[in-house]
Amino acid sequence: MHFVRYLLPFFLTILLCTSVQSESLNIGIRNDVYDPMMLKAAERLKKAAESVGYKIIYHYSPAKRSLKLAEEGYLDGEFYRHPIIEASNPNLVRINVSLGQFDYYVWILEDKTCVKDLQELSYLKPVGTRGVVFFDTQVYPMSKVGNEEVNTMPQVLEILKRGRADYTVHSKLVIDLYANQTGIKLKQCLEEPLFSMKFYLYLHKSKRVVIPYLEKALKDNNTIPHK
Repeated sequence: MHFVRYLLPFFLTILLCTSVQSESLNIGIRNDVYDPMMLKAAERLKKAAESVGYKIIYHYSPAKRSLKLAEEGYLDGEFYRHPIIEASNPNLVRINVSLGQFDYYVWILEDKTCVKDLQELSYLKPVGTRGVVFFDTQVYPMSKVGNEEVNTMPQVLEILKRGRADYTVHSKLVIDLYANQTGIKLKQCLEEPLFSMKFYLYLHKSKRVVIPYLEKALKDNNTIPHK
């Protein structure tokens, strides 16, 4: 009996730790771009998850690496991704409540001449950031003259300044932020956005049981940022 009495706290501690761990979700989030709307959405997700008994723990890394970790199950999911990732990441399951929507425009240096249409744009070279899937699927294929690729948004603007690429594609919010940070001024070309995208939380298929709870919690707090 004395032996059991001494071991009881030990087993209770293990049980408590296991319980806490099972209620935590380790979610990947990219750290190679500062996006205020993404960060607001991250807080919204944390609050929604807490309301149904789950604790979100964010793990920051470059976009490409973060997605790979989630797809291979080292993380429980990936935050703020567009459905274009689904074809190449079959282990990730979308929580079908949008966390945000962005319009993406063509941007060139302030002193350059804008193109008039997509045909002219196809003869210009774009630059984008590695691991951001929309560059691979929707921007680079438009170019007949190749593309440049770097790791961060400040590097994107520096490549444009050096003349190694002609344009980039992003939301006005992100471009304004990095133009102010770097002092490299860009202007919008083409009146309409090149495309618009909605973003979602994806969970690894091993966490399917969580999806109905998070979907309901997010629907109950469905304020979608749109920039």
